[in-house]
Amino acid sequence: MMDRAPDTAQLYSLFWNQSGSNADKCFVFSFGKAQQKNEDGEHYLNCEFCAEDGEFVECRDVYIAKEQWKELDAAMRNFSLPAYSVPDPYLMDAVCSRVEICLTDNGSRFTGCYDGTYAHDLYDYLTAFIRHITG
Repeated sequence: MMDRAPDTAQLYSLFWNQSGSNADKCFVFSFGKAQQKNEDGEHYLNCEFCAEDGEFVECRDVYIAKEQWKELDAAMRNFSLPAYSVPDPYLMDAVCSRVEICLTDNGSRFTGCYDGTYAHDLYDYLTAFIRHITG
């Protein structure tokens, strides 16, 4: 995931926001702290996206068990994403797809920003993971 983070660093949070002119291709995935609850040190999912069948999926403060979080952490190490760059402001139909991954190790945090425009495998993994944890 990140070159400067030690190999022992663990996933702290994952945030992916994609916006563009096609509303069905816009989404937000947030894995980390709860948005509506007090900080309790646990991990939660918040997301909005359009599923393959056209159904709008919205999850708020869905608890992620420690085993599932470890699974997400391990899976994220298999994805390689290019560095994020702001889309051309003169393109009317430009897609902005920003992935922010934060790792932690011994109290230090390492955050990287990546371009998710062509991260179809990551998108497929995350939507399958969300279906798995929301059952």
